[in-house]
Amino acid sequence: MMIAKDDLQQARQPSAPSQAKNRFDGLGFMLLAPALVLLMYSLSSLSDLGHQGGGHWLETGGASFIGAGLLLLFVRHTRKRSQQPLIRLKVFSVGSFSASMGLLFLSSISFYGGLFALPWMFIQGFGHSEWLASVWVGAHGLGRWFPVPT
Repeated sequence: MMIAKDDLQQARQPSAPSQAKNRFDGLGFMLLAPALVLLMYSLSSLSDLGHQGGGHWLETGGASFIGAGLLLLFVRHTRKRSQQPLIRLKVFSVGSFSASMGLLFLSSISFYGGLFALPWMFIQGFGHSEWLASVWVGAHGLGRWFPVPT
């Protein structure tokens, strides 16, 4: 509550010197938001490629290509903008931060990939019921939770 009160008081002071430098990166937002939407749309429509007609792959590929292009434009814009970018990408030039983010990415793939792939494997591959697959996924979650120090 106190932090919100302080933030509200700072926002009401238009003459504060810190407010003059903190400008919202509108162009970066306009590049990043549609890029993420298009990439998510194309990834979610990959499962429909086999079930739809022949022209659906063009829509999915076009959305992927345009989304990746907008994402690359966002990275280029962020690297050129020295004052208050939407996402600071310069922190990835620090070796320890890059290594920790790479490790977080790999551990997230192993954990969340297991949560998504295990039920699919048990239901589709082994022919188990949904209830039994959920029991196995629960065991996977407990197994990942026990080694974590508190």
